[in-house]
Amino acid sequence: MKQADIQPFVSQFFNQHGAHITHEEDGFMTVQLTETLDKQLMNRPFYWQYVDTMGFEGEPMTVAFSFSDKHQDGQSELIHLGSPRLHQLFQIVQREGAFTTLFEHAESESDTKALDPWFVMNGFIQYQGAWIAEEQISIGILLTNGTMRFAWMDEMQDHHFKTIIPPYHYKIPTIISIESALQKMTSQLNDRITNQSQSFINQSITLYNREMNLLQTLSSEDTQSDQTFIKQSEQHIYDRLYPNISLQWINGGMFYTTQQTTKQLIHV
Repeated sequence: MKQADIQPFVSQFFNQHGAHITHEEDGFMTVQLTETLDKQLMNRPFYWQYVDTMGFEGEPMTVAFSFSDKHQDGQSELIHLGSPRLHQLFQIVQREGAFTTLFEHAESESDTKALDPWFVMNGFIQYQGAWIAEEQISIGILLTNGTMRFAWMDEMQDHHFKTIIPPYHYKIPTIISIESALQKMTSQLNDRITNQSQSFINQSITLYNREMNLLQTLSSEDTQSDQTFIKQSEQHIYDRLYPNISLQWINGGMFYTTQQTTKQLIHV
């Protein structure tokens, strides 16, 4: 996910959860929350406990969100890559749509056809250090032979899936368990991250060491307050610059595809 992708995601999230977006422009939006979203997002347990106890009708908050520094006016909450609010929204999506089962519906469904079982997981990799970035990932494993395909959902954008199996179709039995598939995904992805992130790690450590050395040069430990300041500054530099790469699964499911689609996925 890039910074430019965040506002469309947030807008879609609130629309799908019944909130009212009262104003939206590039880099800014104002949202009237529902009661459910207020309870999930705004950390007002005592207010809602009081309202529920007294039998009153609660008043969900209206919240302003900005997505760039130029819209920061002190009245809106900035949502950016790595921000707690963005991860809070991800967690809600994860809880509500953690797993699904879908079947491909091709143009011709009159013939009896087999459907191959793909286990698919979607998530993101977060990089924090010399820079902050998030990379969306989608991986599928064919549960009959272990074939793995990266960018699985991207390849399926023009295919149609439904929650019911098409007439005259049947599912090919799985050979590999979902648990084994998830372990293989995680292992392969960790290897991929290690191989592709060395430059990020090196630059982050270089910048981290540079700022730590600069702090030591400019600081003194003559007083207790100086020592406290140095320790706090060292922790701040560590949290901000020391390389940290994390993998977060958001949702996943079983996707049953036609064998023609499976061939396309394997040979891409």
